[in-house]
Amino acid sequence: MLILNEGLILYAKGKYFEAEKMFELTLRLKPNHKKAKITLKRIKE
Repeated sequence: MLILNEGLILYAKGKYFEAEKMFELTLRLKPNHKKAKITLKRIKE
């Protein structure tokens, strides 16, 4: 999923706000996406 990959790239660059939006969008499209849930949880901690 390209949106998830973009989020992972942003996360790796330390752009957490932008990455958070990508993971939220991923979860809107695929609510049970495990990697998006895990990474979003890390950002919000």
